[in-house]
Amino acid sequence: MDRAYLERSLAIVLGYGPDDAVKISSSERTAPDLPASEQAAVELALGNSKELRRLESVLTARGYTVKAQHASWLPQVDLVAQYALLTRQYFNEDFFGRFNRHAGQIGVSIQIPILNGTGASALAQQAEIDSIRLREEIKSARGRISLDARRSFEELRNVEAAEEVARLDLEVTRKMLSVTLAQYGEGRATLTEVANLRSGENEKWIAFYESQTSRERARLNVLRQTGSLLSALR
Repeated sequence: MDRAYLERSLAIVLGYGPDDAVKISSSERTAPDLPASEQAAVELALGNSKELRRLESVLTARGYTVKAQHASWLPQVDLVAQYALLTRQYFNEDFFGRFNRHAGQIGVSIQIPILNGTGASALAQQAEIDSIRLREEIKSARGRISLDARRSFEELRNVEAAEEVARLDLEVTRKMLSVTLAQYGEGRATLTEVANLRSGENEKWIAFYESQTSRERARLNVLRQTGSLLSALR
């Protein structure tokens, strides 16, 4: 009963319906793929950054605003065309002569700004100021994102090294315990020495498991900093 309740509670926390239940998978989960190098992690983080894409989109829009305001001072030429399909109902043959059902006109409209005021210039200057500010924001964001990606990748390498040290320390302690057990069987070691080594082995196992947890956490942090966590967990 408690297990079924916990399975359904976890399903609700994960966003599923109340009739769903989370089941434990018997197959071992494969480790998600990580960037091959620190530079690859930086490039992936920059490419997946929603913040950078948003700032770049706003900067592009500001650029179009500047061009539009500058273009308002230039002459504007428009092509004008009109087409009509006529009927004889209101046709006056004495005035128009020959009837033509299809009637069309084509021409050119030219607008030359003379008194455009200072509004367009002010808007263009404000858009240029916004563009400069956005470029600085993009530069700062790129630097921060790159630094976070490099830090997470370096932290992963440090944690992996610590895990290897914990594994080697555990192996040494287990070998020492095996030797001491053999000596105890021969009467050359005391029960206290064996008990101390067994206690030390348990501590080394705990340290090794903690190092594995830290490595997994560091791997997920790299994926989070590079913006590929969700795709890796699917």
